[in-house]
Amino acid sequence: MEFRAPDVNLLVLLPTVLVALTAMVVLLRGALWPQARPGTVPVTLIGLTAAAVATKAAVILGAHDSFGRMLVLDRAAGVFYLVFLATTMIAVLLAADHLDLARTYTVLAGEGRRVVAGFLFP
Repeated sequence: MEFRAPDVNLLVLLPTVLVALTAMVVLLRGALWPQARPGTVPVTLIGLTAAAVATKAAVILGAHDSFGRMLVLDRAAGVFYLVFLATTMIAVLLAADHLDLARTYTVLAGEGRRVVAGFLFP
């Protein structure tokens, strides 16, 4: 039995990789530099826009399948990708104000723990 490597079309895989990389960058940025939180929305929108452009390019250039047809990106899949990316962008824009509130509540919760700890252990 002979091993045959699957055909890998990276253009089909690129939109998914871009969304995953965007998520990792945003999460690591928030974990390592919490004071840089106001820049989270633009970084997220840039990554999602890049994924949308990559999706459109893959559909236009005719990159249809990869990994032995386990990952398919035809017109229908491209439309769904674009709808999901647009919905995600709208959700990010709607949650932009909530990110600032979340940071405020986190700081207040931290102060509350200090007050309770100071009260219990003077």
